[in-house]
Amino acid sequence: MKIYDIPSVPSCPESVDALKDKARQLFEKVLTFCESNEFGYAKFEIKLFPLMAVLGRVLIQLFLLARHLRLDLKPYLEDGKYRLGCVDAERTLKTAYGTIS
Repeated sequence: MKIYDIPSVPSCPESVDALKDKARQLFEKVLTFCESNEFGYAKFEIKLFPLMAVLGRVLIQLFLLARHLRLDLKPYLEDGKYRLGCVDAERTLKTAYGTIS
């Protein structure tokens, strides 16, 4: 039985700026939810969790993309122990906030 309906987060973000905009939009949605609902505490907490999970996944995507863009692969590729894989290969990461691609 599923308690939380956690919306999906699109995979393969286009840019850091796009993810920052998405995170800001989601945070504004959470703020509006906190200010405007009439739920009791228990129901509020249950309804808040999926919103926070989506925000958490977007923030993790932002973290991973920003690190990827800063990463200098040259030192890893020089000695021939590692090879550069397909940049567009889809990867899945299971996080505390849900799965991201």
